[in-house]
Parts: sequence; C-alpha cells; structure tokens
Amino acid sequence: MQPNNHAERRKASLNFMLLFLICTAIIITTVFYSTRIPFTQNKKLVEEKNSFTQRDEFKSNFTDRFTEVSSMIDSLGNKTSGEISIYSTSIDKKVDELNALLKTAATDDVKLYTTVMTNLNRYYDAKKAAKKDVETTSNEKEYQAQIEKLQDRNLQLYGQLNDCIKSK
Repeated sequence: MQPNNHAERRKASLNFMLLFLICTAIIITTVFYSTRIPFTQNKKLVEEKNSFTQRDEFKSNFTDRFTEVSSMIDSLGNKTSGEISIYSTSIDKKVDELNALLKTAATDDVKLYTTVMTNLNRYYDAKKAAKKDVETTSNEKEYQAQIEKLQDRNLQLYGQLNDCIKSK
C-alpha cells in the first residue's frame, strides 16, 4: 500500500536532499577557503617580513662598514706620508670588503649601493690626491726654506772668502 502522494513526497524528498547537499557543499567550501587563504596569506606575509629583515640587516651592516671606511678616509689628512701608505692599505681592504658585501646583496637597492660605493671611491681618490698636493706644497716650502738657508750660507762663505783674499 502506497500513499496517494508518493510521487510528490519522493520529489520533495529529492529536492530537500539536493538543497541540503548544495548548502552543505557551500558551507564546506567556505570553511575550506576561509582556513586555507589565511594560511597562504600568512606564508606570504612571513616571506615579506623575512625579506624586509634581510634588507634591513644588509643596510645596517653596509652602513656600519661604510661609516667606518668613511671615517678612516676623513682621517687621512692627519697622517704623515709613511702612515698614509699603511693606512691606505687597510682602507683598500675595507673598501674591497664593502664591494664583496655588495656582490652578496639580494636587495633591489643594489644600484643605489653601487652608486654610493662609486662616490666613496671617488672621495677616497680625491682625498689621497689632496694629501699628495699638500705634501708636495709642504715639500716645496721646505725646499724653498733650505734654498734660502743655503743662499745665506753661500753669502756668508763668499764674504769669508773675500775677507781671506783681501787679507792676503
């Protein structure tokens, strides 16, 4: 014995099952993507944070070394010519270390750092040239003073020679 509305009940039951499955699929999909997307975003944010941290560490390391080399170059004016050659060797080593550090840089700012190093090298060369000019000028002054002393001594000796010749 079947009820008179068996076909309607069956259709209603299938419609309910279909609607229930669609709603369940929507809920499961929503839950799946709502948990998966934050994990993906978190992973991307962690990668960006690590990138910024590396960039910041590189910048800090480069700045510290740059400041050290820059102060060494600034103090070239206080050195004598003998000290300059020794000091220049250590400055050259530090500049080479900075250039090597720059080659390991994985940042987008390599062009900026390269420009900074180019300017540092130009400044270093200018400072060495200025020191040579100062030394040349001071050497010229020393030579001029020696020439004047020798001329005075020559005049004294010439006067003594004349006195000796006159006394004979």
